[in-house]
Formats: sequence, C-alpha cells, structure tokens
Amino acid sequence: MADKLKQEVAENALAVQAGRDVNVGMSFTEVERVFTILFENNFPKLQEIAARTAEENVKKFVGELKEAFVRNSDKIDMNRIAEPDVQYMFNDIMKSSARKGEKANPEILSALIVQRISTDSNDMLSLTCGEATNIVPKLNTEHISFLTFHQMMYKVFNFAYTKYTEFENWGQLIKKVSNNIFELSDINIKYLEYLGVLSKDYAITNQFYKGTLKTYPFLKDVAYDVMDNEFKVNAPTFYNLIKSCENNCLSQIQLTPIGQLIALVNIKTVIPTLDYKVWIN
Repeated sequence: MADKLKQEVAENALAVQAGRDVNVGMSFTEVERVFTILFENNFPKLQEIAARTAEENVKKFVGELKEAFVRNSDKIDMNRIAEPDVQYMFNDIMKSSARKGEKANPEILSALIVQRISTDSNDMLSLTCGEATNIVPKLNTEHISFLTFHQMMYKVFNFAYTKYTEFENWGQLIKKVSNNIFELSDINIKYLEYLGVLSKDYAITNQFYKGTLKTYPFLKDVAYDVMDNEFKVNAPTFYNLIKSCENNCLSQIQLTPIGQLIALVNIKTVIPTLDYKVWIN
C-alpha cells in the first residue's frame, strides 16, 4: 500500500490518500491562526506521520475484516460487494479506520460489514447495518458498553428460566460484556440521542420489576417485595444490576434499531448463536 500513498495539499488542508479508499483531512481556519502557523512550520513531518499512521490503521482494519470474512465465509454473498451502496460503505469505513484506528471500533465495524452482505440478512437489517457503520466510529468504549448493558437488561430474555438462581450467571455475563458500565452522564446520553442510537422519555417511571421482569411466565404474578427479596438472596449480581437500572431511571431510555444492533453485535461475541433478526426485522 505504501507505494500507492499520495499526499496532496489543498488550501488550508492536509490530505492523505491510499488508492481511492482513504482520505484523511486536517482543516485549519483563519480564526485559529496558531494552528495554521504550526502546520506551515511542520508540514513535511506532519504529512509523513499522517500517511504512515493512516496506512497502518487501514492495514490493521483490513486484517480484522479478513478474519471476520473467514469466520463467516459460509454466510457471505460476494455478489453484494458489487452494490454501489456497499462500496460507499466500504469507502466511509476505510476513511474512519484511517483516521481513528482502534478508536473506530474495527471489530464491530467488521461484524456489521459481514452482516450487511450476509445471505441471512433482510432489508431492514441491511439498512440498519449501513446506518450503524456511520455511527460506530463516533462511539467510545463506554458508549458501546452502556448500549450493551441496556439491551441485555431490557431486551434479551431467556424464557427457559424458571428459578431466581438462574439469573445469577446471566448477571455475571452482563457485567463482563458491558465492562461494568451501567450508567452514563447526562451529556453522554444527549450525545447518543443526537447520534440516533437511543431516545429518552422523562415521563416514564421505573418499570423493571413491574414491566421487564413480568415478561417471564414464572414471575408474572409475583409481588414486588417478594421478587425483590428473592433476587437479592438468590441472584445478588443480577439484583445489583436491577438496582442500577432503577437508580438511574434506565426505563426512560429506549434504544433505536441502530443502538440495538450495535449492542447486539457486541453481545454476539459471547453468545454466537444470537440472531439479529429477532430484534431487527
């Protein structure tokens, strides 16, 4: 790839290209004159470093994507790669990867690409995959962990459970996959709302015991105080997660299809049999 790298300087900008796939720009304004001076004084060095970093980031992402293709070779429809929409998606992802490297969340991006061109996808899932690839590079680890926590607590159920003790292992798995991120600051929630991965309705009251857990048949007619004590004694890890949901009013938050899919991609790393179409259809 190195021999394809080409650096071009436009007015007040530094551009780095790798073939037609990568285009990284650094813009400068007259108001921020100090940045313009720094750029002019260090341009040759900055240009070289930017090109090398972009190349390394893209190579690493392509490596991860190749591994994802190999793992899912039986599900990939290679004909879909020729679709203009898919090629535009590739281009955008390459640019994000070149600019941000690991911060672009390459593992999740790779999984989204695989699903987008998978034979077991559907129109809604394909559309959601395409939109999610635009959002994922704008998220940090805490954002993804929080989306994962919310999805696992409110939307992923195992109706085979018939005992409180069975929720303990589930609680431990949730903690592991969500990296112990059970809440976000208001500014982070607003940022995620702006990106379109969740919405928040302040009028909704806590509904975890009265709503979410009532979807389990064996809990349908159990009184709140009884249920609360049973979880506290028999599934303490899950009990503490319930309290995190209630204390942070997480029932007020709803994940959009994009937010759910991003969370589900992360969850699928520990539950390989998970089918996105159960939620995105």
